[in-house]
Amino acid sequence: MLLSIMLISSILTSQCSALAQNLIDNKQGASSEPCPCELKYMDQVLLWDCDKHNLHEVPRQCWTYGNYSITQVILSNNFITAIHADDFDGLDSLKQLMLNNNNITTVAAGAFKALADLDTLDLYQNNIVQLPDNVFEGLVNLESLWVSHNLLTNIPDISFITKAKAISFSNNNIETFPRNLLDNPTFPLTFSLQNNLATEISASAIIALPDYSTLYLDAITIWAADAEQADALRAKLWFGVDVDDLIQIGSSAGCPSHFHEVQGVCVFVEPLFSSDWGTMKYFCHEIGADILKIEDANFFHQLLRFLRSEGLDNHDYWLGGSDAAEEGSWKWLDGAAIEQGSPFWATYPQGPDSFRIEPLGGENENCLHLDASRFLYFDDDACTATKNVICQLQ
Repeated sequence: MLLSIMLISSILTSQCSALAQNLIDNKQGASSEPCPCELKYMDQVLLWDCDKHNLHEVPRQCWTYGNYSITQVILSNNFITAIHADDFDGLDSLKQLMLNNNNITTVAAGAFKALADLDTLDLYQNNIVQLPDNVFEGLVNLESLWVSHNLLTNIPDISFITKAKAISFSNNNIETFPRNLLDNPTFPLTFSLQNNLATEISASAIIALPDYSTLYLDAITIWAADAEQADALRAKLWFGVDVDDLIQIGSSAGCPSHFHEVQGVCVFVEPLFSSDWGTMKYFCHEIGADILKIEDANFFHQLLRFLRSEGLDNHDYWLGGSDAAEEGSWKWLDGAAIEQGSPFWATYPQGPDSFRIEPLGGENENCLHLDASRFLYFDDDACTATKNVICQLQ
């Protein structure tokens, strides 16, 4: 009886795979761009098998063949170099996406935005240097994320991932770990951060890991804000690393007390004292710092994440930029031009379908600030206005 059941199952699987391939072959007959992959039915899963197909780009034409509920796409062991924003459009039912062992160097923002059901994403063994901060946005069902063995210098926002069971950013070139990695993971998980360039990590980055999680971390300093946080960290029931000898109480080794490290920059946020632009610039000078300059988009995103995570996103903050010397010529205090447009400047709606981009204040608004009413994007205002400030160490 058992042999008969196994035989029937094998025949059905073979027939389903043959039927799937016949469907795709018939569809390809009318297509000018054939799909190079095989449509298979294995273990009750309908999948695209593109493994070892000498591909240099994602075969988007495959996803247009038929209205199939594809749950797995295997693109491993190819020569793909870039992932574009629309590469996986139409794969709404996808659960596993395997992109490991390629030559991927860039991944566009929003590349995975349509994959809300995805539970496994494998980017292992590629050449990715930097990922957009919101690249994993929308992947609320993600359980396994593999980004190890790349050339990454940053960890994008993964704070919203609550169902993770395995996350790996090991074997990269990450110099600074974000202060908040996971906000509220539900399950014990394996979290791999070892073999990077970072020499320290904030306790707040890992303290949310549930008991019985496994943390792989090099022997680097773990900075706890105070004795209470240090004790809470030591009380965790973890595998993989003994944190007792790594914990120190105080600020990051790279930043003085009251400063916080954001992607290698020591910043001081003043949320209480506020005044005009000139006074707050002098305030920064008095604490041995300069008023903040923001030129890098990734640093900007990390700064916004930090302000939100610390509950500091409800203030306007002066920045070190102005067009007072020449109207419309926005410059930082060191004379460098301030980049206009997205992703830095806020937008101003003009109607239901149109908007303008700041700065729009003209001759009356010559100083730069982060506008809390515009999600902390750049805006101009009168230099006499009263605002808080963010300072930085040079």
